[in-house]
Amino acid sequence: MADHALGHQTAAEADLAKVHADLGDGGAYSYAEIYAQWGDKVEAMHWLEIAVRLRDTDLVAVVLDPLLGPVRGEARFKATSTRLEVPNP
Repeated sequence: MADHALGHQTAAEADLAKVHADLGDGGAYSYAEIYAQWGDKVEAMHWLEIAVRLRDTDLVAVVLDPLLGPVRGEARFKATSTRLEVPNP
């Protein structure tokens, strides 16, 4: 996220590719956070839904996670939190 914030998108994408190569889908929740921060709501929701499918333990904080703020208003986000039986603030 730091490289992206500094305007180094190519480096940010390369870093994410390395992490994905190491973690595979096991980093789905983190990828959702990253894409949300990058402003890519579609990709963020894609990975969040994978995190749900994998029962990622980080989902416990999904509605309060500040890194997911950019997608919190999305219908897909609300549907996901409803499936998790987590109330939307």
